[in-house]
Amino acid sequence: MNKVIDSLTHVCTRGYGLALLAGLFFLASCNDDNDSPLTQDNDLSEVIAENPELSSFEAASADIEEVSGLLRGTESYTVFAPDNEAFNTFLNGRSLNDIPENVLKNVLLNHVVAGQLRAGDLENGTLTTLGGSDITVARQGDSFLLNGNVRILAADIEASNGIIHVVNAVMDHEEDMSMGSIAEEVVNRDNLSTLEAILTSGNYDALLNAASDPSADLTLFAPDNEAFANLLMLLDVELGDIPTGVVEDILMYHILGESVMSGELMDGTAATTMLGEDITVMIDGGMVTLNPGDFAVMVEEADIEANNGVIHQIGGVLVPPSVQSILGTVVEPAYFSKDFTTLVAAVVKADLLGALLAADGVTLFAPTNQAFENAGINVDDLDGETLARVLKYHVLPVNVPAGDLVAMLDADYEAPVNQVSAHTLLGDNYELYFSRLNGMFYINGDTKLDPANIMTDQGTVHVLPEGVLMPPTMTIAEIVQMYASGEAEGTDEDGEFNVLLAALTRATNEGGFDFLGAVSNPEANLTVFAPTDEAFMKLLNITNLSQLEDIPVEVLTDVLQYHVIIVPFFSVDLLNNNAPATLYSSISIQVTDNLTIVDREDDNMDANIIIADVKATNGVIHAIDNVLLPFDLVDNGGEEDDEN
Repeated sequence: MNKVIDSLTHVCTRGYGLALLAGLFFLASCNDDNDSPLTQDNDLSEVIAENPELSSFEAASADIEEVSGLLRGTESYTVFAPDNEAFNTFLNGRSLNDIPENVLKNVLLNHVVAGQLRAGDLENGTLTTLGGSDITVARQGDSFLLNGNVRILAADIEASNGIIHVVNAVMDHEEDMSMGSIAEEVVNRDNLSTLEAILTSGNYDALLNAASDPSADLTLFAPDNEAFANLLMLLDVELGDIPTGVVEDILMYHILGESVMSGELMDGTAATTMLGEDITVMIDGGMVTLNPGDFAVMVEEADIEANNGVIHQIGGVLVPPSVQSILGTVVEPAYFSKDFTTLVAAVVKADLLGALLAADGVTLFAPTNQAFENAGINVDDLDGETLARVLKYHVLPVNVPAGDLVAMLDADYEAPVNQVSAHTLLGDNYELYFSRLNGMFYINGDTKLDPANIMTDQGTVHVLPEGVLMPPTMTIAEIVQMYASGEAEGTDEDGEFNVLLAALTRATNEGGFDFLGAVSNPEANLTVFAPTDEAFMKLLNITNLSQLEDIPVEVLTDVLQYHVIIVPFFSVDLLNNNAPATLYSSISIQVTDNLTIVDREDDNMDANIIIADVKATNGVIHAIDNVLLPFDLVDNGGEEDDEN
């Protein structure tokens, strides 16, 4: 009883009311036998709530489920509860909301001991709290000192599930309050220097600020340096080459929006990260594995506490499920490279990622950001359907490494044109044509190909450093008609190729050769040299003719046939094979290195290709500035030279 009276004396000095004093005397008189069972009906949380001098402790514990749960539970505990004055000293002008939740939780748990310990049970020595710290007990006559300077103000306050001792100070909070933030803890660990470099690079200030915020409550799964090194080796990239958006997403997948100690992780459960994607947990023999399976990561060091959360150091980089599906595919090299962010944005907007990932054995021709810029393509300006057409035109449904492309061109070297073609995902009518000139590779004549030969499990990636492949949408006839109507970009209201269209129409109707049908045929694959209107005017002038109708139709038909090759010759192919055969009696034209076409006649009317490689769905058009002549019309007034 003397022990309780001593405690009550301290209570009176801290201003407890008469009601509490009477209650404590009653409790003491009823419980001189320290081993008697608890008879109080109210649990620890209810008893604390009934005592106004413990209102701060009540408020602090109410918001922390782990603490309030055990105070309401069926297990027995002993609580050393600081009174309000003790809490005010601890807060030092702050509010409870200013204390990080994990710090406050640790402080409270460091005042709770398992089991019921009345004052008579206390002996010199130590008590281990639920927070993991020790309370030293030193008896001084009939009173006690805890941790050398904390006194019990009121002892043996019973509850249905434990005992409360009111104390005059918050114990061992200095260590909790002196913890660094998550960001500071990362900086202080040498084996997390890569993570530190990322967070402090200036690219991820929002994440750094969150990890530094003392009011935050977070869990960080922190990959060590070796983990980052292994991932970069797998991806074959440098950290600085990865787009910041990709890095940020991966980092957010390592953060939970609340502090979760390792003991709170449950086998078979999932935790939702700040990225919005889940991490799954497996616990086996005390070892914690995250995302068990092909992308499993082990927790190497758990429960590194900070003043705004907890860090679990891990031996690998966690890969979000949305990114896991990209690894090993033709999308991977672009996704993890700053040079292809426009391409990735286009794939996402076109909703084409799933189709690309599902394809088996493909070749991707990947335009760089610079290539999109050169082509004047802004992804934001195009709808998803248009982007999907463009992107499918960059994919072959077969795997063609650079070595295979070289072998095919070598095997085709003796053909009329040293060129190979392949159908794209856009459809059988949409082919890509591959040519080689001076050791360089080209697609459709004018798009330079860097056969980087980036091999993946799914197929091969080749880089397009300068241009984007645009799928044709019109036949040769439709392109000529569009220019003639003045609707083509860069033409005035008078249009272009009006005379060519008139010549094709007249030769079709009167000359016995269906030119319009040929250039309209979707199954054809032609090369057409298209003289401009000015080119035809020059021809009429040198032949002293006033109009197209003055040229005999059979002569016009022969001249037009001299402008058509029955296979697609792009500009690079013309330079490779400078004697392609035309429809006119297999007579060849000569092409010089500067894309000047030398016809059969020495009439000083050689034609320059002024617009090359206009791709149509059924061939290719080259605009030329003179009409090609297979025979002498100049000296014969538009009549064909009989000697030819």
